[in-house]
Amino acid sequence: QEYLMASYENRASMPAFKDMSEDEQDDYRYKLALFLVDELQDCSNVQERSLNELAAELKSRSVFGHCYPHLKQRLQEISSPDALFDLFLELEDLLCETEESTHPEQVESSSVFGIFIRKVVVANKNMMFDVLSQLFEQIKRYQEDPNAAYPVSPERMEQHTHEKAMALERQMPALSCEEGEKEISSLLALNPDLHQAHFLRYINYMQNREYAKALDCLHRYFDYYGSHLLRKRANQEHNESVENATNPLQYAVLNLALLQYGFQHYTQAAQALLEAIRMAQLDNDHTCLVHALVLFADICHHTGASRYAMQLLRQCVTAQAAAAARVEAVKKEVKNRGNGEMSEHEMEVLAKAQAVPLMEAQAHLKLAMFVLQQHPFRADTSTSMVAVGFDPSAEAKKSSDAKGKRNISIEALDHVAKSNAISIKYNCPEQRGQALLSRARIWDLIGHRTLANLWSQLYLDIHEKYHSAPMVALAHVNIASLDPDLKHRREILEDVGKNFKWHGYSGYHEHMLQLLVEDSLNQGRLTETRSMFERLACLAPAMEKDSTNHIEIRILEARLLQSEGKEKLARRKLNSLLELAETRANRILKIEVLIALVELHIQTGEPVASLPYVLCLLGLAEDLPFDNMLVRIRILVAQVQIALGQTEEARKLLRS
Repeated sequence: QEYLMASYENRASMPAFKDMSEDEQDDYRYKLALFLVDELQDCSNVQERSLNELAAELKSRSVFGHCYPHLKQRLQEISSPDALFDLFLELEDLLCETEESTHPEQVESSSVFGIFIRKVVVANKNMMFDVLSQLFEQIKRYQEDPNAAYPVSPERMEQHTHEKAMALERQMPALSCEEGEKEISSLLALNPDLHQAHFLRYINYMQNREYAKALDCLHRYFDYYGSHLLRKRANQEHNESVENATNPLQYAVLNLALLQYGFQHYTQAAQALLEAIRMAQLDNDHTCLVHALVLFADICHHTGASRYAMQLLRQCVTAQAAAAARVEAVKKEVKNRGNGEMSEHEMEVLAKAQAVPLMEAQAHLKLAMFVLQQHPFRADTSTSMVAVGFDPSAEAKKSSDAKGKRNISIEALDHVAKSNAISIKYNCPEQRGQALLSRARIWDLIGHRTLANLWSQLYLDIHEKYHSAPMVALAHVNIASLDPDLKHRREILEDVGKNFKWHGYSGYHEHMLQLLVEDSLNQGRLTETRSMFERLACLAPAMEKDSTNHIEIRILEARLLQSEGKEKLARRKLNSLLELAETRANRILKIEVLIALVELHIQTGEPVASLPYVLCLLGLAEDLPFDNMLVRIRILVAQVQIALGQTEEARKLLRS
């Protein structure tokens, strides 16, 4: 430090500067300053450098010279606890309050070196004499044994383990449960009070579907985190950043909701989210509120309240715009005043009205899907025969329907484009990847399977190396679902099952198993189908009988029962699912149930009994933007006509 801050007048008496020009002296001091900054900010080690390691590092930085002998001399001068105490007083004299000090040997108190010296001074003032004596003994041992190393300070240890925990969180998707636990245990061995370790365990157990253990770790994490905040407030009573820290309680409840959502316990997740929303509103926490509302909208959609879900998502987008307007107004007001000072209210607005681009982008993606799936409630069974193609003279009606389809599709793609624009603006690469996958899903629903495959493949080409494993797995599953070669499709799905672990939020595992069940069922492998169906059923808890996933899986179960010759049981299950689907705005789900019912009646030789379901299908098909689903419905209607002996009408329909 003395060599670093020496004035030009004092340098002549210092051996390191004896034969140097002023430029060489400045270069020497610059290298030494970089070394000190690196040492002060380095948290990569759990032990301080030994004296020999310090000498080797100084030599590698070309600042060894006479600096190291001078350092050894100063250490030797600390011959007693009193000498150590005098050294601390000398350090305190180095500080100045402003940058305009007339003494070049002084350090501005808010600089990197100034903050370090202030920490040393404060620690000295709070130190009892016996602790000072222990420090003196350690310094003596440090000189006597040049290879001895000592643990870093608790603060440095906390920083080190925090950085390790952040790095481990990014690696968790690629680790097995045992590997993850081993890494977490090694962190706790270094820092038993590390609260992030319990959150990592929560993630680890979530990935491996250990519900009870994940719930326990989540509770432990927030217990330890609360204790951590209390300790920080006790140690830094006048630190505004600690006093104004965000209340962790609403985030504890929000994470509890995410846990329940990941395991498809939608009722419990909704209860937790309502509590998180209430707490966020009381605390004016815009960030937590937006996260909770987007997740709550998703749960509403899964449980049938799709219209309410769309309303919530639009409110999220509006709230984001309002928060951005408040922030801009505060910044403009501060700029107009010219002094740069802000009131407590203005600082609170900037802290709690921050943009949440990740959730805003997700809200637009969900709106895109909900727009496609919502029921227009304009179906008229008296004209539905025309809409599906029974009357070839209805060209005007067809043109109107085509325009409606385009409008719905354009609105959905417009939401995807907005999501992508937000992701680019705020540099959210993972959200850009999700936008590509959503676009692929939209084209698949509309019926352009080539474009759907293109967008999924584009995601893999651009983002596979950088994005999370669940999203990459979902892209592979999407490509498999579009592959007409059943053998190749099965190979892709089996590779996904081997190489990617289950993840509760992405849904790729459920989608993959559904495709495998459908393929096995279509190929008549009933034993294999039943085995895979049991695995799939485990992902849809019986307590959530009104969830979308539950209904989709139960449709597959009815088809399996039908193949096993249990037509009556399959019919009862489908009728109960139809009653549930009637309460929803998700017309795709209702169409799938109706298609299964019509297929069941055709197989059992009861085409007349299927007519009410056919008429209902035709009503739902009006203004339907999904060409592939329209084709399925027309083929099904043609099968009913053939069963009723109306072969010519069936031929006309299929030709259309």
